[in-house]
Amino acid sequence: MIFGKCKPGFLSSFSGLFVFCWLAILNVPADSWGQQGASEGGSSSVAGTQDSNDSEKTKALHDKLAKYLTGTRWEGQFSMTGVKGNQTETYEIIKAEKGAKGDYWNLIARIKYGGKDATLPLPPIEIKFAGGTPVITVDRVTFPGFGTFDARVLIRQGQYAGTWAHLGEGGGVGGHLFGTIKKMDETELKQKPGRSPRKQEPDGK
Repeated sequence: MIFGKCKPGFLSSFSGLFVFCWLAILNVPADSWGQQGASEGGSSSVAGTQDSNDSEKTKALHDKLAKYLTGTRWEGQFSMTGVKGNQTETYEIIKAEKGAKGDYWNLIARIKYGGKDATLPLPPIEIKFAGGTPVITVDRVTFPGFGTFDARVLIRQGQYAGTWAHLGEGGGVGGHLFGTIKKMDETELKQKPGRSPRKQEPDGK
């Protein structure tokens, strides 16, 4: 398999990113996520009011999620199928904001691996909702210079859990991941290195 030579630290970085992705977040009740449309038989004015309310609720939820994710540290573990034992990783989301298109979000994250420490923007990450529960949804997203990834990560009550995979011709690697999400305080944020995105090269490549 083409990933047979990849270093665990390199792969772990991206398993954590998807976590990143990364979003835990809110204890948002399922009924707080607006249901579009009015009941059958309702007047057009009622439907219009309902649509307006739904839009406001959705925006409020997005704003709350963006505020929650910004300045968070993700600490947890990940497994690799066929490899005994879990490995630990820590990642930080410096900034999160809802993108203009669909369910996509723009994230800037701090990644530490292979003796390097960089802050960089990620490709747009899709976050869908199952009722009131955010689910990071990565469908074969390519990170230039790193490869193509797939993931599903559920976020609930300050914790995350899900699956990840690094895809490629002839096979790939993947496994499970889980951990906690906590807010960093102002002192921690001020101690971080510069936020300017920097091009990152895979360790050992």
